[in-house]
Amino acid sequence: MTDLLNIASAALRAAQAGLGIAADNVANADTPGRVRRQVIQAAGTAGQPMTPLGRSPVAGGGVDVTGLRRVVDRFRIADDRQAIADSSRAVAREAGLDRTLLALESEGQDAGRGIGSLFDAASALAAAPSDETARDGFLAAAAEVTDRFNRTDAALAAIDADLTGAATSAIASANALLTRIAGLNDTLRRSAAGTDAAATLADSRDAALDELAALLPVSTTETTSGMTDIRLGPDGPLLVTGPVSKGLALAPDGIDVITDPYGTPLRQPPPASGELAGLADARRGLAATRASLDSLAADFASAADPSAALSGSAALLSLLAGRETGFEQHFERIVTGIAARLQSTRDLSGALQSVRSATGAAREAVGQVNLDEEAADIVRLQQAYQAATRIIGVARELFDTLVRAA
Repeated sequence: MTDLLNIASAALRAAQAGLGIAADNVANADTPGRVRRQVIQAAGTAGQPMTPLGRSPVAGGGVDVTGLRRVVDRFRIADDRQAIADSSRAVAREAGLDRTLLALESEGQDAGRGIGSLFDAASALAAAPSDETARDGFLAAAAEVTDRFNRTDAALAAIDADLTGAATSAIASANALLTRIAGLNDTLRRSAAGTDAAATLADSRDAALDELAALLPVSTTETTSGMTDIRLGPDGPLLVTGPVSKGLALAPDGIDVITDPYGTPLRQPPPASGELAGLADARRGLAATRASLDSLAADFASAADPSAALSGSAALLSLLAGRETGFEQHFERIVTGIAARLQSTRDLSGALQSVRSATGAAREAVGQVNLDEEAADIVRLQQAYQAATRIIGVARELFDTLVRAA
């Protein structure tokens, strides 16, 4: 009889706890970053020793509520974070290519147009070598093409400085997130497991990890104390171990990264994904573009010496022959190459955004609060609560009957 009351009371407490958590899930359904909670149940204490009012210890003792847990799928979370990192890389690279193409094609910086204008002026001068207007036009065109090359190089240098600044800012943001995660680890270590407070801290940590994944690829390992260790990439050096953040720094080249800069520094190649990877891609592409332009400018300056062209028809004819060697076409190849890479990156970015949407939806399907499911759970738990109440009532009636019969 006592066991019957204990089992019913345990069922009553379990249903009551479940109702409270379901109501809390519904109340916080729109809270950003909050993951659905569930009650953790375990087998209850075994029955009383054999007595007229007790059952055998092997009969079981109902159910006990041991805490609550967050409803998450670690594999789906890892897939989603990788999708976030891949998409962020493509977005950063696309932005860098877009700015580079704009610098090459913008009015006043299109070196190809300046080269064409110089050849046109050289043709006019070849037709009338003694014409002062033609000579002045040729000199003006030569000065203009030089200015265009210089303005283009200055614009590309400004882009490079902005990309370096963006990488520095990304490193600072990553360090702030790593410090925050280490602090949350420390608080979680001192929090009771299976409580709503611990679950809320874990929600905050997951949100910070999602932000970190947009900057660089990370992998996580959860420890028995509830803390999470973080590595750079799948098997890179540790960035956070327990309550300690090791941090990151940008290498002098503005592309590589340095882990644990204030402890045991280790230089690493740029991350494989995330915003930092996209910025590194953009800087490398920009450096190649500037090198190609410098080579074109040097070759063109050698072939198009204004003083030599004005001094004799042979030099002028040699300059005009340079139009056939493809100076304009060389510049166009540089521009079209960047345009092709930009379009390819845009297509990739769109595809990765679709992947990110799919992984995000798969992740939310597990952890996001579904109001229909919660409503069904509330009805089920209410019925369980009523059933437990009824069992207690029946047990009380049986006990009263036995007492009266005695």
